[in-house]
Amino acid sequence: VTDLRDVLGRTRSARVRHAAKSSLAMLADPADHESFLRDLSDMKDDQLRQSGAEGLGRLKNPADRPAVEKAFAAEHNFSTRLSEAFAVVSLGNLDSGEFGSLRYLVNTLNQKLHGGEALGFLTELARDEAVRQAIYPLLTGATKEEKIQLGIVLARSGEKDSVPFLETLSMDTDTEVAQNNIRNLRTLRTRLP
Repeated sequence: VTDLRDVLGRTRSARVRHAAKSSLAMLADPADHESFLRDLSDMKDDQLRQSGAEGLGRLKNPADRPAVEKAFAAEHNFSTRLSEAFAVVSLGNLDSGEFGSLRYLVNTLNQKLHGGEALGFLTELARDEAVRQAIYPLLTGATKEEKIQLGIVLARSGEKDSVPFLETLSMDTDTEVAQNNIRNLRTLRTRLP
């Protein structure tokens, strides 16, 4: 963390600054809280807003939730909005309604361009039991791609409570969904103690 902060103090390169900020967001040191808040409100730099949102989401300070929700609601850049959706869910807003941040992440799994980003965020978020419990009801009306991708999320981050849902997905009428989730179920069972 100290080295990254040192790089930020010396560099003039936007690329280096973005990489350092992104790394700090992954490490989520509480000492960077104010910096993350400033970055979240930087209206000129999408990547800084992304890093700010992700850092705040990983710090999990409930006082940051209103600022992150406001940023999510106003955001126009797709990748930045995904980062803000991640932060909103991470900070405890599990609203899966039509315009909710969790629904936004799940719906993005259907996109070729940004589906991988959403998969990464959901995989990290699903380590939290409350998030998993909010995801399970979404499986009922999920699209084919959502069923496949959420199966991967549960295989990577699920626990014993995920087994019945992967078992159901492994018997889906769509053979591609079923085959993928048979593998996901096997992966999850291998991970569990």
